[in-house]
Amino acid sequence: MFHFMLDRPSKVYYAGEVVTGTVTVTTKGDQKCRSLLLSMVGKARIHWHTGSGDNRRDYDGRKVYLQSQWTLVGNFYRTALLDEGGEDVDFGGASGDGTMYVPCLKNEGSQGDPIKLIVRVCDYDWGKRDDNLGEIVINAKELALSGDERTFELTRNGKPERGTITLAAYFLPTSALTKGNNIAAENTSTETLVLKVLKARSLRKGDMFGQNDV
Repeated sequence: MFHFMLDRPSKVYYAGEVVTGTVTVTTKGDQKCRSLLLSMVGKARIHWHTGSGDNRRDYDGRKVYLQSQWTLVGNFYRTALLDEGGEDVDFGGASGDGTMYVPCLKNEGSQGDPIKLIVRVCDYDWGKRDDNLGEIVINAKELALSGDERTFELTRNGKPERGTITLAAYFLPTSALTKGNNIAAENTSTETLVLKVLKARSLRKGDMFGQNDV
């Protein structure tokens, strides 16, 4: 059972405000899982029509403004899912859709040891294992301190794979994300790595039919 409690009763937030609160998970016993993810989606839908009867015309519009994934427990981080992204994928259509927040360990951060991360591009398949379209190992600290975006050639099983992925990164004080809430674990530093996926190009097709859901 999941219980969500926001720190303030108002459900209206404006640009730049931080949504804080607690997530309480109740289980009947020990559970084994790789991670616990929280998805945040903000979207709008509009509908109107003109005329009536045989002359009626209907119009619909949809827009996703916010789409973000947060890892609450575990060391597995992921972006939001872009349905039918295809072979060339661009993130940034909705705020946060390509952003991952990775808490730094005590020996990591802007002044700490190198941060080695495996970044994997997958085609999501409901009900079965995702297709690995390619992966890379990066030094995230080096990327963050460079201040630049960088494009990497993908590999798979240690061999070159079709496609590239473009990333950027920077460090933030963890307090900037929690607004004073002390949620950091004892073995983490005061900094959080923000890893942004900007785009992927020329990806291998994961399914015989349909587009890649990246």
